[in-house]
Amino acid sequence: MILAIGFIGLALVIERMVVLTLSHRKMIKQQDGDDINTETALTRIRQVATGNAQLDSETLALKLDQAILKERPIIRRFLPTVAIFAAISPLLGLLGTVSGMIETFQSITLFGTGDPKLMSGGNLKSVGDNRIRSNCCDSFNVIS
Repeated sequence: MILAIGFIGLALVIERMVVLTLSHRKMIKQQDGDDINTETALTRIRQVATGNAQLDSETLALKLDQAILKERPIIRRFLPTVAIFAAISPLLGLLGTVSGMIETFQSITLFGTGDPKLMSGGNLKSVGDNRIRSNCCDSFNVIS
C-alpha cells in the first residue's frame, strides 16, 4: 500500500513537472519574441489586457484578476493531492511499524522468547516499512 501511494504520488509529481516545464519554456520563447502565437497562460492574459485597453485601470485590473483566476486551476492541478500524499506517507510508515510489532508480539505469545529467528520476522517487517516510508516521505517533502 505504501509503495502504491508512493508510485501514484510520483506519477502525479512527474506529470506536473513535465507540464509546468513545457509551459514555462513556451512562455520564455514567447517573452523572447521567438514564438508569439503560442497558446499559453501568458498569451491568454495578454489578450485580456490588449482587448480591454480602452477601459479604466480599475476595470482592467478586475478583468486581469479574473483572467488570472481562470488560469490558476490549470497550473495548480494535482498539487493538493500531492500535499495529501506527503502528509499521509509518514502515517502509513507508522502503520507498517505497528503491524510489524504486532506480528512480533504474536510470535512471542505463540512460541515464547526462546527462538529469536521467529521474533525477527516482525521486526524486519517494521524496519522495512520504515525504510519505505522514509524514502516516500523524504521525496514528497523535497517536492512539496
